[in-house]
Amino acid sequence: MSDYFKIARRNLFRNKRRSFITISSVFFGVFFAVTMRSAQIGSLGNMVDNIVKSYTGYIQVQDTAYWEHKTINNTFKFSPDLASFLDKEKSIKHYSPRLESFALSAFGNKSRGIMLVGIDAKKEEKIIQVSKWLTGGTYLNSRSGGALIGKGVAKFLKLNIGDTITLMGVGYHGASAAGLFVVQGIVKFPSPALNGKIIFVNLKDAQEFFSAESQVSSIVLMVDGYEKVTKAAAKISKDIDKKYRVMSWMEMQPELLQFIDGKTGSATVFIFLLFLIIGFGIMGTVIMLIAERKRELGVMIALGMKRTKLSIILFIEVLLMGFVGVISASVLTYPIFRYFEKNPIPISGEAGQMMMDMGFEPVYVFSTKPEVFTMPATIVFALIVVISLYPVWYINKIKVINALRA
Repeated sequence: MSDYFKIARRNLFRNKRRSFITISSVFFGVFFAVTMRSAQIGSLGNMVDNIVKSYTGYIQVQDTAYWEHKTINNTFKFSPDLASFLDKEKSIKHYSPRLESFALSAFGNKSRGIMLVGIDAKKEEKIIQVSKWLTGGTYLNSRSGGALIGKGVAKFLKLNIGDTITLMGVGYHGASAAGLFVVQGIVKFPSPALNGKIIFVNLKDAQEFFSAESQVSSIVLMVDGYEKVTKAAAKISKDIDKKYRVMSWMEMQPELLQFIDGKTGSATVFIFLLFLIIGFGIMGTVIMLIAERKRELGVMIALGMKRTKLSIILFIEVLLMGFVGVISASVLTYPIFRYFEKNPIPISGEAGQMMMDMGFEPVYVFSTKPEVFTMPATIVFALIVVISLYPVWYINKIKVINALRA
């Protein structure tokens, strides 16, 4: 068998132009497949991150009744035992407690209903990075009385940094809730709906406002990547006290999941068509390669070369060219997409504005996850193995007399 490989390898260098054309067809086939796969996974991952990191997080721990009835009365105490459990859970990267409920905001002669969210400023920064959405002012600190106002709320109420906003609502178990908060900063999230209704304050300020000492409505959990959410949520749900409910972003935002499933389905169709085109492209190149060597193959058979051995050599030749094309494409595309993963391509104009209106960051994001390279490389190489059978069939069907006259 080593002799077959040696002869096949020498044949590749014997006609470098022909080998280069075949390898190039494989290279560009893998390159385009990897590009499409990288853009697909990168875009979907970025879409999920935009949504879940802007507010909900990947997973939330709540009271069992909270999701169906989001009232301040369906909150729970953030006990030391629960904190210890979350600290020990290896799948959890970061977590942050929140207390959120509805309130009425007022400034001057205008008022608007809002979602008041009490956060642990330090921990929340590791979850949704509120500070990066600041358009003015400063982030929350340990000083009491400060608030971060959504840009839509600030615009409607005509608030500026340093103004004092009045908040009123219903507290824990029907207690009256009223307070004054100084506008410490204004935030603009990708989601217009979020900008028009949200106000952040320190967790202790929110607990005092709602008369809900030590109470939280949810604990937001982050894991290392959206693809690990299902497994992590299942494990946490199994191990945590049954008085708590563990919900993943897929349960909290089913409409986003349906949108992603639709995108994935359409992308799968395009990927299939792309591989079909790649397969026919490589097949055409191999047919051309064999047709050019018709006389040479006829001479070798006429001189006594067994068809079986010649078929094996040609089969190995095509496999070697395919292997070189697949490996070179995978190796050379990695640094390109690694760069664009760290430096996404911005989208401007109407397309960019449309994405912002939908709550997505207006950028093209690429991914360098292993499956981006392994899936296209595996499928293209499998196509090459099938296409490599053509020379075998050709050798067994070739007529020596006709080949010698070619």
